[in-house]
Amino acid sequence: MCVKNLSRLLFLLALFLSALMAGSAGLVPASLHYVNPGDLILSIVDVNGAVNAGYIPYLNSQTTMTAFGSDTNPPVVTMPSANPSVIPNDGTTTSFLSVYATDDTAIDEVTIDLSPIGGPSSLTLYLLAYDENGSLFGCNVSASCSPGIYDLYLNATDILGNCNNSLSIELEIIVPLCGDVTCDGGVDVADVGRLLYHVGFPGDPRYPICSDWAADVTSDGAIDVSDVGLLLYHVGFPGDARYTLRCGT
Repeated sequence: MCVKNLSRLLFLLALFLSALMAGSAGLVPASLHYVNPGDLILSIVDVNGAVNAGYIPYLNSQTTMTAFGSDTNPPVVTMPSANPSVIPNDGTTTSFLSVYATDDTAIDEVTIDLSPIGGPSSLTLYLLAYDENGSLFGCNVSASCSPGIYDLYLNATDILGNCNNSLSIELEIIVPLCGDVTCDGGVDVADVGRLLYHVGFPGDPRYPICSDWAADVTSDGAIDVSDVGLLLYHVGFPGDARYTLRCGT
């Protein structure tokens, strides 16, 4: 069981006590409504049905919660993903790690343990969007650790301290191969084609490369037509010393 954010729990308790005092004055606590991430509305309905709302910019969430209700359920975490799922350990190529989280009250934060790949043990993911799947959290990561398949565990916590740390994101780290821009373990015409279109259509998501290091075969600090040319001749004339790839030299 996870227990955290005691100050927020005390804050909710203070709201509860305030509502009890309001009840003695003829007011009945109604509900807490999140109108924006980080914004909270406390609505109290009096005996005549009038609503008295107070603005409390305190909690960080996007849902509506029942005031003074009891929530012991952990957040629901779904669709953990790494895109791409395989990256070289060149320290620069990134993978976008993401996950959806929902909760009966409100998500406080989602963290990920990157210590297996040399990162922090608890990195807070960014809240990126809301859609029909819930709240999307994510971040970009790179690695320079030993090659292998790593399980990076998530921890989603709600504002009442309930947490879910049962899921992980799988990320494979490989040793980069100069010229292997598709990260399939070989250097061939597929890499030439991918690099050609990547350079010819910059920013087009249809033509990603898995490693900037592997794409800069001329080692001049840029990925351009000179890299395409050298890679083309390297593949077309295997073993020819004139067309040796020079990543990182």
